[in-house]
Amino acid sequence: MSTRQTLADAANTVAGVNVHPYYRQGGKTGHGNVVLARVDYPNIFGGIGQWEVIVLLPVDVESAQKKADELIPLLYAALSEVMAVDSVTFGTTSQDNRSGQPCLIAAGRREME
Repeated sequence: MSTRQTLADAANTVAGVNVHPYYRQGGKTGHGNVVLARVDYPNIFGGIGQWEVIVLLPVDVESAQKKADELIPLLYAALSEVMAVDSVTFGTTSQDNRSGQPCLIAAGRREME
């Protein structure tokens, strides 16, 4: 199983979350994807992937903040089983010349396979 699939599967153990290993068009609350943000090579033995799991939140900011309060500890717990979670951040997706949708970005590290 790929790291992307492992991270998506872990996130999907949280009720109402539907993360895919790769980007899919759509904007439903709870949907998301896995991003390999970068790979660090601290030594000759291999790389450490810097991964992000993105979960979309409601478009309304107040509702998004309430949903984030609920999901942050749940995503942290689920993803901590499969990577070293550094942070879970409230943010927005980036859209060309439009405002983005609120989201959570769970960032962490895992050795490359």
